[in-house]
Amino acid sequence: MREFNPNMKVHQDRAIQNPTDDIGVSDATIRNWNRLGVSGVERSAKLMSRANKRHSDKSFMPAEYAVDSAQSEIIDPLLQYAGQHRLDHSTVLFLAATGIANDCTNNPFFSREIKSWEQELHHPALEDHQQSFGRMMPICLHGDFLGLLYQSLLSEGKKAKSGSYYTPPSVARAMLEDHCRPASMVLDPACGTGQFLLEAANLVGNPKCLYGMDNDPIAVRIARLNLMMRFPDLVFEPNIFHADTLSQETKADIPLDFFDLVVTNPPWGSHGTKQEKAALARRFPRIRSGESFSYFLVQATKFAKKCGVISFLLPESILNIKVHSDIRDYLSQHFQIRTIQHIGRLFSGVFTSVIRLDVVNDKPRNHAKTGSAFIVFQNDNDRRIMQKIESCPIWNLKDNSQFALGIVTGNNDRHLLKTPLPGSEPIFRGKDVEPFFLKPNTEFLVFQPEKYQQVAPEKLFRVDEKLIYRFISKDPVFAYDDRQRLTLNSANILIPTRPDFSMKVLCAVFNSDVIRFVYRKKFNALKVLRGNLEALPLPDFSQSDQQVLLSLVEDYIETRNNAILDEINDRVYRYFEICYNDIRYIVGELRKN
Repeated sequence: MREFNPNMKVHQDRAIQNPTDDIGVSDATIRNWNRLGVSGVERSAKLMSRANKRHSDKSFMPAEYAVDSAQSEIIDPLLQYAGQHRLDHSTVLFLAATGIANDCTNNPFFSREIKSWEQELHHPALEDHQQSFGRMMPICLHGDFLGLLYQSLLSEGKKAKSGSYYTPPSVARAMLEDHCRPASMVLDPACGTGQFLLEAANLVGNPKCLYGMDNDPIAVRIARLNLMMRFPDLVFEPNIFHADTLSQETKADIPLDFFDLVVTNPPWGSHGTKQEKAALARRFPRIRSGESFSYFLVQATKFAKKCGVISFLLPESILNIKVHSDIRDYLSQHFQIRTIQHIGRLFSGVFTSVIRLDVVNDKPRNHAKTGSAFIVFQNDNDRRIMQKIESCPIWNLKDNSQFALGIVTGNNDRHLLKTPLPGSEPIFRGKDVEPFFLKPNTEFLVFQPEKYQQVAPEKLFRVDEKLIYRFISKDPVFAYDDRQRLTLNSANILIPTRPDFSMKVLCAVFNSDVIRFVYRKKFNALKVLRGNLEALPLPDFSQSDQQVLLSLVEDYIETRNNAILDEINDRVYRYFEICYNDIRYIVGELRKN
């Protein structure tokens, strides 16, 4: 991605809001900062950090949204010009729109849209800027160029706050091709600048069949212009409205129980002021998470007609994260889950993997679900092996364990030491956790829990023995600790409470091929979450089998002989009666990225 010079950035107006709403952190975080004496400079640094994109003022062009090189090449000069002349976003987009709209001047609705926009700007030098833009812009630009320009103007922080990242044309096209037919009635309830509607236009053929709404007035204006430019020979007013899809006071003329397809990439995250969040919680009592995309899914089901399809782009976390069990339960109890497709990372600057979820507005059928998670990363062979594993005597960690998060210091630069001092002790990160072992530490800490942002009770760190596992990992990776070591929050703690099961043996089980395979096929997550660990099927070894395994584990810890590790793995395979061909398959699956 290309970042633009912040010294040339386009002027943006900032509204003053409720302080905690405006800075995008919780009241609890503010209280922690106050308790810990975090300075104003430190707070600013935290807010501008990579992990808190809501306060980033960097802008970049999302390359995945461009349809050709002509679009990409014109963005830089336009932004440079806008920065030099301190043009606000609306003015820049108006100038770009008038530069590519020559074919639509015979449509009175198009002319009215442009005239209304111009009157809102009140800019004294519009005509001069129009001439300059005209010289920079090519005669023909395909696709949603205005949407690409808008996304390039918006700061990373603005997009993160709204949860708004526009969908690449190829992805939108694939979603629509599966469901759109001539004369299909299509709604995008979070249409942005209209990418889904533009792609639907190619399949439906009639703009009167296309509806959209969004709460961003600039995006809605662009979407309306885009659709009229897509049909330059037709005189029509687009059914695209500036409205809040989730509000009871929506004035948009959008019929319920009407659409063949409701398709969108909704906002992700929990957005709005406290009052707005409270109003949404009252309106959607089934959704306890406060998650925007869950609200949109519930609302979308009201617009789809009987047997209509709801097709959404969503973060992968909807599949198995506990907080999203509310929307999974709602969908599985009332609708048919037709398709769940893994897409992967899709948006520039966003590390979250994306899935496509297609739901049919019809009575539910049986679907792959375990507990409250959708299981979508299993083929028939995977399911057969999983059924074999779960048919054996097993147990799990639910009600048989204690968990603790590693320490959140609130300021690692202040608290962590590179060399030991009197009273300090080693501390470990997730990257230091290896199967069975912790790597030699490189950092130290003087343990002062009252000075940290978050810390578990000290007794959980100081138990005689415990397991430490990586938090950020696609596989369970567990180390055994009997030296009362401290960890940061990228390395969490598990203390099994089942007295007749050896902790060292349990460590071996978690590091085994079988459990790694099960974890990937059930959860396919990049974080090792407590709820996922509690759902894993663990072998209920007899005491005699445990004694053999315990001896092997202790030999391996002492010698680090990989032949012993292979024997441990083989004994887990044998417990679950995994045959040679299935072992080869499991090993092959684990070798995949």
